[in-house]
Amino acid sequence: MQYVEVLRVRRVLLWFLGIVLGMVILSIVSTYAGTHGDIHAGGGTLHFADLVLGCVFGAWIVTTCVAPGLSNESALTAPIVWTRPLSRQQIAWRYVAVDVAAITLGYVALIAVAMLALAAFGALGIVVTEPRAGATFALGLGAAMMWYALVLLVSARIPARGGMIAGLSWAVFIAIGTLWAAPMPAPVHAVFGALNYLNPMAWIGGVSSASHHSVQHAVELPMPLQILGCWAIAAVAAVVAVRLWATREV
Repeated sequence: MQYVEVLRVRRVLLWFLGIVLGMVILSIVSTYAGTHGDIHAGGGTLHFADLVLGCVFGAWIVTTCVAPGLSNESALTAPIVWTRPLSRQQIAWRYVAVDVAAITLGYVALIAVAMLALAAFGALGIVVTEPRAGATFALGLGAAMMWYALVLLVSARIPARGGMIAGLSWAVFIAIGTLWAAPMPAPVHAVFGALNYLNPMAWIGGVSSASHHSVQHAVELPMPLQILGCWAIAAVAAVVAVRLWATREV
């Protein structure tokens, strides 16, 4: 059952972290080789919350890699439900729990690797910690969970097409944000503005401390409501997706 998904997400995390660590190591080696070991951290500061926000991109990659797991198990549940007293909804929630753990672990691990890279370059001292880092992490993880749940929902009644839907989600979300920002008639702009509330990318736009008040953001909500909104959409989409998946014909 969920052990199949555990093996799948373990493979995803190993590849993801292996590639990230490999890139960091290559960057460190090439930098030290070029400077003969003489590296000085530059001036300026880096807010830890901004680093956390930047790592959301990596969490999204892990999300779209693990999201197809449940959709691809259409053939697995038939023998299970006949041989074990376990409902399909229970099976689905076990898969979801494994995926959620993998996304969270991937996000935290990427933040740790980023900090490790800064330490290797002697730039750890420029990192400024602040209370909003925790809220930023909650929002970033919520956006990843929202993305995951929406892919789960769309693929719930389309067996073995989860990977295709997860891949297309990147193009769809980028297109929605791009078209919203483009000069268009007010009614069309309003449509894409509404669609942005189902766009995980839009929910983290403008959170950075470098944002300006003159810039219009797709989701104009205070941080607590942004966090609540992301997690609420993720929860509702996940519940509906599990229900649809569990009641489809095997």
